Amino acid sequence: MIAQYIEVHQSSWDELLPEITLAVNSSVADSTGF
Repeated sequence: MIAQYIEVHQSSWDELLPEITLAVNSSVADSTGF
């Protein structure tokens, strides 16, 4: 998921971690349903 949001130079990926964490934690996993 991080690869979809980082820039070409990969210098600001750490600034996006809060948003990516929220997206991962709030998504439903197909295998568990949670």
